[in-house]
Amino acid sequence: MFEEWTYIPLSSRYMYWHIYRHRRGPIRDFLIRARFALSEPRRSIINILGDDVKSTNEIYEELRKRGLSIPRSVLYYHLSSLRELGIIEMAGYREGNGGAPEKTWRLKVKRIGINLITGEVFVE
Repeated sequence: MFEEWTYIPLSSRYMYWHIYRHRRGPIRDFLIRARFALSEPRRSIINILGDDVKSTNEIYEELRKRGLSIPRSVLYYHLSSLRELGIIEMAGYREGNGGAPEKTWRLKVKRIGINLITGEVFVE
């Protein structure tokens, strides 16, 4: 059953069908996390964070350097989505240049996998 999913690109329109045709369970949860983590600009946000702690503004500027010009509101949406999925977490606040403190972010999860025998999803 799982083999048919491994050959479907995550960007494929059929991915939704393969995810949602199955009842709630570890495999479905894994596919949902993978789809969200591997789509743009979330993938770029994850790459930017790497092993570092970055502020929202630093992430925004790095996305612009990579050619992903998105409004800040869209960046906030993607950061919130990644936080809700448990992939990133807020590391704290950094004092700005006389302005309001800025949130800093770091990766909470660096690997997401699934045990094909037990069906358990693991994160590291």
